[in-house]
Amino acid sequence: MIYELIKDAIGSGEENAVSCRTLEQLTGLSSRDVKRCIEDLRRRGTVICSSCRGYFYPERLHELQGFIRRELRRAYSIRRTLESAEALFDKWNELQNR
Repeated sequence: MIYELIKDAIGSGEENAVSCRTLEQLTGLSSRDVKRCIEDLRRRGTVICSSCRGYFYPERLHELQGFIRRELRRAYSIRRTLESAEALFDKWNELQNR
């Protein structure tokens, strides 16, 4: 199974991170499909960190903290990006319901 291949290829600690390119070669999947598998594994409860080095299982507290911080910044950025679109939606919706 592809998920098992990916899980087994990922090392513990950032120094043992595996790149998306390596996972593509190992699985025969595209970059997009590898990332979808990683996302699915994460949503099923597997903690897989990522950095510029690649994917890895956290081995130390600071690795996990760094990953959480980066993901929270991304979530905040996405939230801010959506504020204008939501405001426009509300305005259009209000005009349509008059």
